[in-house]
Amino acid sequence: MQDKIFLDTNIIIYAFSEDEVEKQSVALKLLDKQDDNVLISK
Repeated sequence: MQDKIFLDTNIIIYAFSEDEVEKQSVALKLLDKQDDNVLISK
């Protein structure tokens, strides 16, 4: 059984941030994963 991975909603904000290019890159990679174990808070 694999553990669930929880992503904070800040990841979405970083994905659209043009001021934080490095954080944007990491956020986009995390959001691009097609994995049932990755969750985002509501």
